[in-house]
Amino acid sequence: MATKAEARQREILDAAAICFARRGFHQTTMDDICREVKLSPGSVYRYYRSKDAIIAAFVEDDSRDLSDLLRQVGQQSDLWQGLDWLVDQLLAAISSPLYAELSAEIGSETMHNPRIASLVRQSDQANHQALIKLFSLAQQRGQLATNLDLPQIADLIIVLIDGLTWRKGLYPEHDLTLYATDLKHTIKYLLSGTRF
Repeated sequence: MATKAEARQREILDAAAICFARRGFHQTTMDDICREVKLSPGSVYRYYRSKDAIIAAFVEDDSRDLSDLLRQVGQQSDLWQGLDWLVDQLLAAISSPLYAELSAEIGSETMHNPRIASLVRQSDQANHQALIKLFSLAQQRGQLATNLDLPQIADLIIVLIDGLTWRKGLYPEHDLTLYATDLKHTIKYLLSGTRF
């Protein structure tokens, strides 16, 4: 159960996401976020000193969520069922309100803000390593061939998910579940070791 402080942080982040999606990162002020969450500036600044700190919290939350999902896949006995479940979870997350818009705002900010770029790269590298760790575990269990280029496969899977996130931002009306079956097949193909 979330503590009062954690619940308050979540309220502030939810309000910030709405503001960023509505006006963009640079056009949004901390006062806008205070008004949206209906808290005084002092209350908001107690948790987040700047918009950069809010973006950092979004990045950390996203990385932690993916790490939790990958850990759950690793606990399943059947890798393939676990990966199918993972794809469903990721597509649901990308399809949730504001996720794609917020991802686009964060992505844009990485082009101009070295601090945010560094945070996003660290998160991406952590996600990449977590995928490699999951696939290495599957190799140890005899569920994957041992001659796979795991770093490259992990890169390609992340690219696929990033691409779908971008598409959802560009076409919010698209139902991403339509891609689920093909995405699952593509990931299985990449992990099969089959080459043309």
